[in-house]
Amino acid sequence: MIQEIRVSVDQLTVTFKCKTDDPEADAKDLISNLCLVDYLGDPEEVNAVNLYDHALGWLNPNIKVMWKTDDPRQRVAVQMTATGKRLLEYSWHEANNWLAEFQRYEQLDGRFSRVDIAVDLINYDLSLEKLLNRIQRGKVKVLDALGRSYRGLDNIKYYGEGEKVTGFYIGRPNSDALLRLYDKKTEQSGSGKPFYLVAKDLDNWVRVEAEFTGKYANAILKDIVSNVADEEELQRKLIGYIVNHWHLEAYHKLNFWADMEELGKGQGDVPRAFTSNEDKLVRMIHYFLTGGPAGILYKIRELFSEDELDEFLDLVKEYLSEANEEGYYQIPKSYYRDVKLIKAQNPKLDSIDEYFEQAFYLNESRKRV
Repeated sequence: MIQEIRVSVDQLTVTFKCKTDDPEADAKDLISNLCLVDYLGDPEEVNAVNLYDHALGWLNPNIKVMWKTDDPRQRVAVQMTATGKRLLEYSWHEANNWLAEFQRYEQLDGRFSRVDIAVDLINYDLSLEKLLNRIQRGKVKVLDALGRSYRGLDNIKYYGEGEKVTGFYIGRPNSDALLRLYDKKTEQSGSGKPFYLVAKDLDNWVRVEAEFTGKYANAILKDIVSNVADEEELQRKLIGYIVNHWHLEAYHKLNFWADMEELGKGQGDVPRAFTSNEDKLVRMIHYFLTGGPAGILYKIRELFSEDELDEFLDLVKEYLSEANEEGYYQIPKSYYRDVKLIKAQNPKLDSIDEYFEQAFYLNESRKRV
């Protein structure tokens, strides 16, 4: 069967600043501005969650607008499950789209506090059990946005039916970024499931799902509103957020991940530093100063001498001079993305001194926190 990749926002929570001293009035005003009654009809009172004490909801309720009485400092929240989001889409009847909706959120001073992005891999013949085994044995490397081994891989959580692995996640459940991979075909195998008939006709259906919260989630909304022109580009952006935050690398190419990376390139490519306001080059130098490389140079100087340290640096320069030649430095895949991003952030690259100084003072400021 034909392989296919589908990407979408799965669920989300967006919050809005109260404009008055009456959170309930602000919540009802927000409902009006988002045209929720027009699309979904009148809401009913439902249970609030998290720090909220009142809520109006729709669709059983898969969509909630929540507020905290007598506390205008607490932002009004719109919470949407995957089912609620899908049913809201149906109610639009093509009169609206998610790019326009996200733009409306931003105009109303909205912030994502959570956004889940789902990538469905159709008929890729992907075995999650084999993939998990390869990750655990180090045959597949999971790298972060800086090209470092992802923390916590020794404690990957997995789940399944019987002895068969049907899913696992990378990252801590309470972190700002969590990656889940699970067997969507198995999940939808029951006759009462909404996509039972779809799953039944597919050979293989795996979902790669990223959950972003906090600063990551809010940065995504800002990036979409500022840099996306149309729905097609939005699709590329969404998948870019995943492949530019995590990197799966193996000696034998992972076809599904390579295809995802290809879709995340081009006009909709996402800067890998979207999660931070810090300059990528500054962060790179900061890592050099604090993450180990500077410590190695210091040990060499102490073990030998200042002159021998200079000799070592000359040898390093030679090692870099014939990049990709046998026995010399092998350029990683992340190199080209990093250089592209650094040039975009710093179109007038000049002296390295100023970037070193910024990284140095970044280190000093973090020591004081």
